[in-house]
Amino acid sequence: MTDDMRNEEERLAQDVQDLLDTKGKDPDAAADAREALADEKLDDLLRHDAQESRQRD
Repeated sequence: MTDDMRNEEERLAQDVQDLLDTKGKDPDAAADAREALADEKLDDLLRHDAQESRQRD
């Protein structure tokens, strides 16, 4: 994992924590935040894979 990916992961984790802090202890909000983090993480991984693929070609 590169430093950029690690930094992005930390930023996303902080975004989710901020979301949870603003929404309180609502379980639905927590589930939504986890889903949003998973979606962003997947998007980041796909983007990273596409960049690596272009670099190899």
